[in-house]
Formats: sequence, C-alpha cells, structure tokens
Amino acid sequence: MSIDRLTPYGLLALRVIVGGLLALHGWQKAQAPDEFAGYVRSLGVPLHETAATAAILVEICVGGLLVVGLLTRLAGTTLAGHMAITWAVAHGSAPLIVDGKPGINGELAVLYLAAGLALLAVGAGAFSVDAGFARRRRLFDAVPETGARDVLTNASAR
Repeated sequence: MSIDRLTPYGLLALRVIVGGLLALHGWQKAQAPDEFAGYVRSLGVPLHETAATAAILVEICVGGLLVVGLLTRLAGTTLAGHMAITWAVAHGSAPLIVDGKPGINGELAVLYLAAGLALLAVGAGAFSVDAGFARRRRLFDAVPETGARDVLTNASAR
C-alpha cells in the first residue's frame, strides 16, 4: 500500500484521537464547572464563568465534530484559536522550559493547536461526513441541466 493510499486512514486516526480526547477533556471540566470556573478566575480572565462555559462547550462540540468529520476545517480553525488563547492565558507568562520540570510548559495546548492547523489545512479526509457531502454534491452537479435535476431536488423535498 502506498503512502498516498494511507492518508485517509491517517486523517481518520488524527480526527478520532484528537476529537475524542478533546471532547473527554471538555466533559471532564463539565463534571465540575464551578471548580473549572474558579481556575479560570485565578488566571485573571474577566467574565470567568462565561469563559469557562465557552471553553467547555468548544471542547465538547469541536471534539464531536472532529470525531465524525463534520465541518472539519471550521472545527480545526476553532480548535487552533481556542488553544492559542488557552496557551496565552494559562501558560504564556511562564517560560517554555522550566528548570527541574519535565516537558514543555503548555505542550498539550500546543499539540492541540498544531492538530487544529493541520486539519484546517488538509480537511477531514475520505472517511468523514464532509467527504460524504462532497460526494453527494459531485453526483448532483453531474446531473445534466434537463428536467432530471428538478426531479432529484423535488424527490429529496418529499
């Protein structure tokens, strides 16, 4: 199997893993929203309860969209923006590498940001709802401009 033939499987794995983990991350916060809102307040974020609720909703909804591959480029853009803000607010004031601590400060946010940018750039791949809609659109566009297109349109409206 050539590398090009593996691309749809790689995109499927990327979407399902990133989307699933992101949704679980948001779900975890949703189980203790007051605690998460308190953490957001400790970061000095104005309207901390609104910001915490928005973060929870973004993580759950974007995660779900990525898992099924629906509106993937929009979801990737939203994920990248959310993680850029998350990194700037929660990690941006500290150095990337902290002496005596393993890892990089805010590395999970940076990884999610990179995944969002990758999905924005390449889309969902063949195994996605987006691809299903694209196939259907191509089939519809291939129907000649006779009366057949009206029949297809009216049949789907019934």
